[in-house]
Amino acid sequence: MPVFFSEGFDGMVRKAGTGTFQEGSEPDWSALENLVGHSFSNPELLISAMTHKSMVREARTPDRELANVSMGDATSELIVESHNERLEMLGDAVIELVVTEFLFNLPENHPEGKMTRARAFAVNRESLVEAAVSLGLERFMRLGAAERRSGGARKARLQADAFEALIGAIYLDAGMAKAGEFILSHLMKRIYRGVESETGFPDDHKSMVQELLHRLGSNPPIYELVNSTGPDHAKIFEVMATAAGFLTKGTGKSRQAAEQQAARKLLELLQSGSGSDKSSGSGQK
Repeated sequence: MPVFFSEGFDGMVRKAGTGTFQEGSEPDWSALENLVGHSFSNPELLISAMTHKSMVREARTPDRELANVSMGDATSELIVESHNERLEMLGDAVIELVVTEFLFNLPENHPEGKMTRARAFAVNRESLVEAAVSLGLERFMRLGAAERRSGGARKARLQADAFEALIGAIYLDAGMAKAGEFILSHLMKRIYRGVESETGFPDDHKSMVQELLHRLGSNPPIYELVNSTGPDHAKIFEVMATAAGFLTKGTGKSRQAAEQQAARKLLELLQSGSGSDKSSGSGQK
């Protein structure tokens, strides 16, 4: 591992000698290590990977600076000053590289376009959330009180971010081989689904629409968020899609899901070339 990577994280979560801050009961980090299959030589990386910035903001108040963190039989007092955004960025890059190399080395020698589409399908938010849920990362996410009350541990974006940050932590602590092994163990099925699909994007109607419009010589579709309702942890999004004179609407529990539903309806209209009013409402199945 390049030395500058590990040095850049020294002291991100510094050991402290005094203090009394305790944010409820800390997660069982040894249990997460068992799920990952790696015992961290620098456990602060693992803790940082699971720490959302809302936790850090709250911990920086004068009377809440320290957290007692247990790791196996040892307990350390840590200044909570590092959240997972930097590790998330690193993890995202590591995932992209690992999946790209895997696709590149497949014996079929797939063309660049299909590799790109298969990779995008394998590493999209749905894939990362699926991996986070399979690991049960919700149990280990350290969130501020307000974020936790709003259901933050169940938010797709936060779960995907935590998975990427975990990859970044594994890479820094154990190197590329271990990180790659872990990534492929959780994303392999998605990679092969992307490869085996004719388009490289199974169920990705947005990409299918884009490719069809390109072949037809039309402009790419436009997706517009028109409404969102419900509490933060259970929002319903409504999106409008327009292309080639057609208009469709879709709804979903995320903006991405709503866009996919709108794209599916758009694809059906484009393929049939029908629709007297050239529109499809959100109720169409």
